[in-house]
Amino acid sequence: MSEESQQRTKQIFEMISFLFESFVFLYIGVAVMTSNAMQWNIIFIAFSLLTMVLARAFWVYPLCTVLNVKRRPRIPMNHQHMIVFAGLRGAGL
Repeated sequence: MSEESQQRTKQIFEMISFLFESFVFLYIGVAVMTSNAMQWNIIFIAFSLLTMVLARAFWVYPLCTVLNVKRRPRIPMNHQHMIVFAGLRGAGL
């Protein structure tokens, strides 16, 4: 395939992937909000969020430290903080 065909094919599959991912998250969100059997437990939600942030931090900071040994330019600490919190939003592109 030509280079342009490869780019267009990649763009089409990325668009299809984005649409299906959006559909799944919308479907899950609607199902969660309309479920009558659901009980909200604030302690569980807070514990889950705290655990996710800590688990993410325990991976990002040591790995950035290891990468910074030979990496130029180094990953600054404020970028590392951003990586920790940006990774909590969900699926990546």
